[in-house]
Amino acid sequence: MLDQVDEDRWLSYAEAGELLGVSAEAIRVRARRHKWPRRTPNERGALAQVQVPSDVRRADRAPVRSGPAMTPGRPGTDETKSGGHDHLNNAIVQAFDRTVAVLQSQLDRNGQEIDALHRELANLRSAERDAHDEAAGLRAQLDQLQARGLWARLRNKR
Repeated sequence: MLDQVDEDRWLSYAEAGELLGVSAEAIRVRARRHKWPRRTPNERGALAQVQVPSDVRRADRAPVRSGPAMTPGRPGTDETKSGGHDHLNNAIVQAFDRTVAVLQSQLDRNGQEIDALHRELANLRSAERDAHDEAAGLRAQLDQLQARGLWARLRNKR
């Protein structure tokens, strides 16, 4: 099936891929290789477009399907392609889970240490307030002794 595109058109990479029977990534590569004009939108979320020349022909193969809609167990299907990767993916997931567990236990330990430090800081602040209050009381007693002139007499007795 060698369909020809009627005219130069601005299409998203996915639209061009669907029209030509290849993936969007294949269109990206082809557009870069053949220096097709490209438009990158300023608008957030808008799709980039490429100008597909009219002389470009559709690929002579089955259309690209997205997702795991292929028949399982047959060569070239998603299941057989990923079969070798499943073991590797499981190992990676297990290693990730172990790492998360170690980090979680460290975080718990650090949280307990932080709680203990907060309690110790609160105790030290309380002791500081008590010492400050005691010092203020001693200063008040000294002021009373000085006011009575007793301080000078006590100093002279030494």
